[in-house]
Amino acid sequence: MSGKNKQPDIDMRCEACEEDIRKGSAKIKCCNLNCEVTLHQKCFLSIAKVIKLEKSDWLCKNCDEDSHTSTTTVISNSDGDVIKELAKVKSDVRLLTDLVNELKSTNKILLNKIEQITSSRFPDVQIQQNTELPVPYSQVVSKTVSNHSKSVLIITSNDQKESNSEVLNTVKANVNPAAEKISINGVKLIKNGMLISCSNEESLEKLKGVVQNKFNSKYKVTAPKPFKPRLLITDVDKSLDDRNTFLESIVQNNDYLADCDIKVISVLKLKYSLSYIVEVDPDVRKTIITRGFLYTSWKKCFVRDHISVIRCFSCSRFGHVKKDCKNKPVCSLCSNDHDEKDCNSVSKKCVNCCVYNNYMKSHSRDFKPYSVDHAASDRQCPCFLKKYAELKSRIDYG
Repeated sequence: MSGKNKQPDIDMRCEACEEDIRKGSAKIKCCNLNCEVTLHQKCFLSIAKVIKLEKSDWLCKNCDEDSHTSTTTVISNSDGDVIKELAKVKSDVRLLTDLVNELKSTNKILLNKIEQITSSRFPDVQIQQNTELPVPYSQVVSKTVSNHSKSVLIITSNDQKESNSEVLNTVKANVNPAAEKISINGVKLIKNGMLISCSNEESLEKLKGVVQNKFNSKYKVTAPKPFKPRLLITDVDKSLDDRNTFLESIVQNNDYLADCDIKVISVLKLKYSLSYIVEVDPDVRKTIITRGFLYTSWKKCFVRDHISVIRCFSCSRFGHVKKDCKNKPVCSLCSNDHDEKDCNSVSKKCVNCCVYNNYMKSHSRDFKPYSVDHAASDRQCPCFLKKYAELKSRIDYG
C-alpha cells in the first residue's frame, strides 16, 4: 500500500470536538482513574478559559454529575438532621421560657397573698420580697411620663359664649409667669378653654392659685382626668368573636381576673385570628404585662401595651380621622396637595414636621428644627413621637 493512502495512528476520540486524537498529540484525560474520556489540549484550554478549570481537577460531564449527586445527597441528609435538631431545641427553649415566666408570675401572686394574710393577722411582721422582677425601660418611661401628666392644668370658661381664644388672651393679659415664678412648657387650645403644661408640680400649684384668685368663678380650673391603660391581646381564636364570650373566656381561664373591671374597646378581625383592645385598671395592667399573656380556653394569647395616635388619612394631621376632616387633602408622602395613591414623588417630606418648624421659627429663636425627609406615617417621625409621648403622659399606669 502506498504512503499516500496510509491511515494515521488513532489514539482515541475527543469528547469536545468529536474528532480523532492522534497518538502523541497533546491531550487531557478525565481525572477519574476509572474513566477514559479525553480531550484535545486545545479543546480543554478553550473550555478552561470560560469556566476556569485546572488540568488536575477536570472531570468529564458524567463523572462531574455523579460526584455532584453524591455530595448533594450527603449534604442534604446532614442539613435535614441539623434542621430537625434546631427545631427541637427552639421548641424546648420556647416551652422553658413560658414555664419560667409563668412560675415567676405565680410566685409573685402567691407572695402578695401571703403578705396580705400576714399583715392582717400579724401587723408587726413584714415580708421582704427580693424576687421582684427588674422593671423594663418602657415601664420606667411610663412612670416618668405619667408624673408629668400631674403638671397639666385645664382652664375653661363658665360663659359658653366665650371662645377658647378669648380665654387664652384674658389669662395671658392677667397672669405674668415670670413675676409669679411659674415655669410653663406650653399652651394648647381646647374646647371652651385652654390646657397649660407646667414643668413641675410647684409651678402648677402657683398657677392654679393665681388663676383662682384673679378670676374667681369666671373660669373653672381642673386637672385632666387620666386615661386607663389599654392592652392589645393578639392571636385570639376566631370563635371568640363575641365580646361577652371573649370576656368570659379570659376570666374563667385566668383566676386573678375574677373580680377585675375589663372593658372591650374594639375588635380587630384579621384573616386567621382576632385581636382585642381592652381597657383595664393600672394594677390589673401591671399583672398582665408582667405575665405577658392570657389564657383563652384552648389557646394562650400574648399581650402588650396599646397606645393609638390618631392621624387623618386625608390631610395627614393628628387628632382626627378622615370622616371628620375639614382640611384640604395632603399627601402623607411628599406633603403636596394630592392623594397618597396619586403620588409620583421620589423624595419624602413630612407635612407635620414642616408645620412644626414653620410655627417654631416665628415663636422661638432657639429651637432645633425637626428632620422632614420622611413620610407623615413614619413611626420614627419626631411629631408622631411627640404626640405619642403626650398621649402616654395622660395614661394612669399606677
